[in-house]
Amino acid sequence: MKDIIDLVKVPHIEHNFLEELKHKIVSRLKVVNLQDAKYKLEPKNILFVCVLIESSLNKNHKINKRDFLLEIFKEVYGLSCEDEILIKQTVDLLHLSGKIKKKNYYKLWCTSLLEIFY
Repeated sequence: MKDIIDLVKVPHIEHNFLEELKHKIVSRLKVVNLQDAKYKLEPKNILFVCVLIESSLNKNHKINKRDFLLEIFKEVYGLSCEDEILIKQTVDLLHLSGKIKKKNYYKLWCTSLLEIFY
């Protein structure tokens, strides 16, 4: 019986974690002033969010990271269908070129401090 209860609880915990992560990333985009529409198709902005997602999730999280990125961008920028296609293509190119890599929390923390003070 306990196994069944644990199975029922896991998607709820997963959903809460993803919603919290999405909220944190959206807040982070606002802190570094990237919520303007002119940044929605910028490859550096897309890479920034991809690295944040990649660094925050582990192998136990079974989600489509590209769709999660699109959810975040829809919330921040309100994407059109053409924008979604362009972002998907950009993510695919970044992935093929090996730019999307998991960063450790120390590097992310240092980068955040540099952005705040400089």
